[in-house]
Amino acid sequence: MNFIDYTLELVNELPPDRIALVVGAGFKVIDNSNVKQNDPEMDLNEWIEAYRNNRFFQRFDKIILSRVLEHFPQRSVDWYLYNIYTILQDTGQLICVVPDMKACSDELAKEFKKKTPDMFKVNRLTYELLSEGDHVWDRHSTWTCENSVKKYLEMEGLLDR
Repeated sequence: MNFIDYTLELVNELPPDRIALVVGAGFKVIDNSNVKQNDPEMDLNEWIEAYRNNRFFQRFDKIILSRVLEHFPQRSVDWYLYNIYTILQDTGQLICVVPDMKACSDELAKEFKKKTPDMFKVNRLTYELLSEGDHVWDRHSTWTCENSVKKYLEMEGLLDR
């Protein structure tokens, strides 16, 4: 299942009396009145500040960062997570969908071992690994295994409030 389908599945599981925020590419419009989306043209921290100061502000029961967290500059991850937690219910759930960079690297290596590599797959995996410009290793390399996000949030005291 791709990350867009997975995110939509999470949204569809949302009870009608709960609200969620979906942050991520590929979600131009979600047809669910209980789901809000940030303005992709605004920095997420700026959007959160504007949302908090809106007269219709209410905390979210679920916030889904769908392929977003790995794009934050590493030195700013704490600030983004802090701001996200300011708009999340105390009993709310933060779900972070991030790429598994080790798996991408392994898949790319497998393709190059083939007599005829699938160049579409090679290009896609290369893009996934190196699409962040000069500072790619300051970002994607942080999120290389299933438990790395959980470990980071635990170390920062953000997982269990």
